[in-house]
Amino acid sequence: MVHRSYIAAFSFTICILALCWPVFSVRADTIYLKSGSTIEGKVSREEEDRLRIVSDTEMGIMTISVPRQDIEKVEINEGGEEIIEQCAKSLFYFQKANTYYNDKNYQQAIEAYSRVIELNPKWAEAYYNLGLAYAKSSLYEEARKNFDYALELARGVRSQTQENKRFIQRIELQLKNIP
Repeated sequence: MVHRSYIAAFSFTICILALCWPVFSVRADTIYLKSGSTIEGKVSREEEDRLRIVSDTEMGIMTISVPRQDIEKVEINEGGEEIIEQCAKSLFYFQKANTYYNDKNYQQAIEAYSRVIELNPKWAEAYYNLGLAYAKSSLYEEARKNFDYALELARGVRSQTQENKRFIQRIELQLKNIP
């Protein structure tokens, strides 16, 4: 079964989604946190108790759920809505790939995970899951390449949370088990 690890680069909940960075370069919203930090991204949804912000992080493009109580100020800029649609598309492919994998339809899982990686080349979890699908298909060299790259991405994260450390351990275990 495919595992989802939620690797936190921030001190709040992160749901992984994907797309391309250039949209932010001109039209980013800025969210100022009470902690003194800022988040550059695009507000994708406003809820009663939180904002959901699509942002590029060192782990790829993600949707970050920020409690309103942690927010000092928000500067909203016009445009950039296409990024939200791209994020939804990426999550769709990731979930579809997980379903294929869990149904033991590994070739379709490989295709769907590959599509996710096209959308977000920094998403370690997608490479890890792609490696699992290759391993189940007895394509061990491809599995190893994807596990190695997932490991490289995961180790490159500055904020090494417990979840990220456990994810790295899972990758290392998979690498040891490849024939």
